[in-house]
Amino acid sequence: MLLWSGVFSFQIAASEQADALIRQLMAHRLHPAEESHEKLTFSLNNLEDDSGNYLIRFFPLLQNHTEISAFDNQPVVTLSLREKKRNKGEITFQQHIGVDESFDTDGQLTRNMDEYFHPVSVFDDKMTVLKQKFVGPLSPSAFLYYCFEVLDTVEINNQSLVNLSFTPTHHPENSFSGKIQIALEDSCYSLRKIQMNASHSISVNYLKRLQIEQSFTTLPDGSQQLEHEEIYAVFRAAKMSVQAHWVCRSDSPISLSEQENFLPILMILLRDYPTYNLIIKPLEMLILGYIPVGSPQNYFNIGPIASTVAYNPIEGFRLRLGGITTEQLHPKWFFGGYMAYGFKDKRMKYQARIIHKKPNLSFTHTYDLSVPGNYTNDNVFYSLQPGIAEMKMQYVRTSELAYEKEWKNDFSLQTWLRYADYEAAGELQYSDFQTATIGLQVSYKPITLSHQTGLKAIFGSDYTYNYSQLNIKKQFDLENFGRLETFVKAGKMWDKAPFPLLAFPSTNQSLFLDSQSFMLMRSMEFVSDEFVSLFTTYHLNGLIFRQIPLLNRWKWREVVSASMMYGRLSDKNNPDLSSGLFAFPSDIHPFASNPYAEMSVGIENIFRFLRVDFFRRLTYLDEPDIRKWGFRLGFRLIF
Repeated sequence: MLLWSGVFSFQIAASEQADALIRQLMAHRLHPAEESHEKLTFSLNNLEDDSGNYLIRFFPLLQNHTEISAFDNQPVVTLSLREKKRNKGEITFQQHIGVDESFDTDGQLTRNMDEYFHPVSVFDDKMTVLKQKFVGPLSPSAFLYYCFEVLDTVEINNQSLVNLSFTPTHHPENSFSGKIQIALEDSCYSLRKIQMNASHSISVNYLKRLQIEQSFTTLPDGSQQLEHEEIYAVFRAAKMSVQAHWVCRSDSPISLSEQENFLPILMILLRDYPTYNLIIKPLEMLILGYIPVGSPQNYFNIGPIASTVAYNPIEGFRLRLGGITTEQLHPKWFFGGYMAYGFKDKRMKYQARIIHKKPNLSFTHTYDLSVPGNYTNDNVFYSLQPGIAEMKMQYVRTSELAYEKEWKNDFSLQTWLRYADYEAAGELQYSDFQTATIGLQVSYKPITLSHQTGLKAIFGSDYTYNYSQLNIKKQFDLENFGRLETFVKAGKMWDKAPFPLLAFPSTNQSLFLDSQSFMLMRSMEFVSDEFVSLFTTYHLNGLIFRQIPLLNRWKWREVVSASMMYGRLSDKNNPDLSSGLFAFPSDIHPFASNPYAEMSVGIENIFRFLRVDFFRRLTYLDEPDIRKWGFRLGFRLIF
């Protein structure tokens, strides 16, 4: 009994000593480095498996360009390389070489990679790794999530180094385990190294292993600076295993290995294989949504592919062909557009667009069919409508000159001049009219404020009016309880105007999800000249399912949404009370004294990409030709 009591007392003392050391580290101030060098590589690392042998059989030259990974000592073949240099946050140099280079014609893929791989702050309560939130082992909340223990103390180069371990006390899917090395410098403990390994139950799709290593240095003022960081991540899907390796150094440039230096030549050799193009071209179409023209430099993208074929009751079957030039043709000037034809209305629609970047100027001329209050739905997926078909539409011919300016602090300004000619179509009836507007939009995340003024008699414009709109889009991270996405939109028409220019709720009659539209509301069911709407989606990230045996192995994730809108119609815009206005269609009416509301419950991450939501309409249940229940599908590759 005395022996066990002594061991228990020793463990308590060791734990208290470790906690005291961690508290000293928490008090340190982290100083950002002015200059940094980054490298991100993606490599095949299952060369000895069946899938690896399958690739080598088709591309035998890969066997001659392997190297040993420092992560797991296995042979790998690097197929993608990104390099970047920063000075005080400004990118001074970057390059991208590899099989995914053709997927990144607009730089969006590189921006996505920057969101996944970046310096990790172990001092934060919401430490972001691979776009997931974790509790940092040196954060103020660390003692609630981690247990610390002193392993040993060693003497290296006349300096005392203390090694500690940390393990999660609970919620292993939201924390790490690993080791911390602390140095005693001038009677003060400072962080030297940290190594973190993610649990196998981490809630990230396709991820099999994740390791983070960081080295720190102490500055003369006593603050700490991240000197070297490496992130190793192994992803596996469809028997294909890929290793991601991200390195960031602030003390010196990052040298490339022999195989990494050879990658540009390897890509030239790979493109000579017909099988390579048979694999890459379909992937380009799937990821970009366009068909790249030209190889290896593509100067034009044909698409979007999903808009090539569509259907609606007014046009019948619709064929569209369009595209846009890329920065390979010109880094600043872009030319795009499309032509579309409806076999039922027998009308040709078109768009021509010229874009100049830095400064961001554009001119767009469009003639097409649309639904008041809704975005253009010339998409094969949105053509599948289980409910009442959209019969109230309009032909709109617009010419717009726009200018946009963006600043580094997420502040942006946009202004435009727009001329539009409106013609009713289908069940919508009104006399043709024209508008000429000037608009201004100011954005500072998460707020966007816009105002546009209609100018009567300019280019034959028929109306003078003013319309203002406020959008607020915000996401709230709830740590272990998921995240809440909110979108608030409010608008007001200040003057008398015909009903096609008033506010109509954005509705979605298709089978597919749209987080900023009402799913069970009829198109143009409500009309108002001032309104406020709220869209909320709560992603529980498996909060319930991961506690249930069997379900936790499927990694399903719960999702709940609620949407509502309330508006008012002033007497000046009510054709029953004010003269000179177009009459409302019979099934369009203002809101009553209560708001419209609907909600849904669903499951996402089914098969790692599918989401299914079941909707219920909560108010205005006695309206004719409505759907009280419905379901929607969503497709998104989630990590």
